[in-house]
Amino acid sequence: TGDRKSASSSSVAAAARAVLASPRVRAAAHRLDASEHRARAVAAPPDPSIALSLGVPLDGMGGSPISLSIMEGIAWIFTADALEESAERERPPAARGLAAAPAEAAAEARQLARALVAARDARDAARLALDARAALSRAEQAAFELGESTTTRVASRARAELEARAECERTGRRAEALGMSLASLIGCATAPVVTEGAAPSLAGISGDSLEVVRARARVARAESAFALASGLGGDSRAGAAVGRDLEDREALSFTIELSLPVFRRSHELAALRAEADAERAELDEAIRATAVANAQALADARAAQEAAALSAQSAATAARVQEIVARSQTEGEASLVALLEAESDAADARIAASERSIEFAQAIARLESRAIHTGIQETRR
Repeated sequence: TGDRKSASSSSVAAAARAVLASPRVRAAAHRLDASEHRARAVAAPPDPSIALSLGVPLDGMGGSPISLSIMEGIAWIFTADALEESAERERPPAARGLAAAPAEAAAEARQLARALVAARDARDAARLALDARAALSRAEQAAFELGESTTTRVASRARAELEARAECERTGRRAEALGMSLASLIGCATAPVVTEGAAPSLAGISGDSLEVVRARARVARAESAFALASGLGGDSRAGAAVGRDLEDREALSFTIELSLPVFRRSHELAALRAEADAERAELDEAIRATAVANAQALADARAAQEAAALSAQSAATAARVQEIVARSQTEGEASLVALLEAESDAADARIAASERSIEFAQAIARLESRAIHTGIQETRR
């Protein structure tokens, strides 16, 4: 959207805004651009070098010795195919990274939006609980003054009120912190007003995780470095020169420079090959760890979903009890104290349900951030 004002949105709208504002998405796009430019660079010959030299005779003889040389690297002729293949291998991981970054930002935004809705509900319920416990504390104090209560019960009610006040402050701070985090993520100046979006689903996980995407990119770069050093050598050059000697005679000469792989080359290539092998091993480890993490994320999300559902049922039951007690109190069949206790219990159950909702939102975010769908096929060695 581009503005920095407070906005009202669902978790889906928050996700869209987060993708537009995310520096991670811009970074992934730049990395894809870099891989495209590297592919074009290795497909072209290296830039030539030009050297112009002037000589000053030291023996006083005449003449103006001048030499003009043009040198061109020729190692790319022997490594062009390998370089282009390696550069092409960098593109799919970069494209997957560009697909992964929005998925990660969107998952974080949806999690914060869902958590913010639940946190604000918990804050409101905590305020109701505080009001009910404060009223209970006042009623107990009044009963004590009439000789119908004890100091122990008065102290117990006062302690419950203090705990409710602390809970009210805690839930308020958490709602404020979540609002600030979401505002920063989606590019708003203040905490947005979010509404409950569509219920999250526990869809299966497919595609690579961000860790695997990055590991594939490192493998591609290691293969590219090995290909660059292979063949005739990266510093082999050929060139031509036009020169004039001290007697003003001009000459045309050709030069070829080859590096002989006698001392260092074998060790350098072995080191680069080992680096590439290490990156492939790291990729295998990332794939293994991702499979375990995906299964755990799905199991955690299902457990959190069940806990949230049970907690919501408990809150609904407490709310119905409160309604029954309220009707009974209106009809004179229940005391005000019983009504206040029912209100307090209903508020506590609502806070607990909000806590489970936040945990479910966090579990869903972990699941969503791992589910990257790109449709890009990669070849692996």
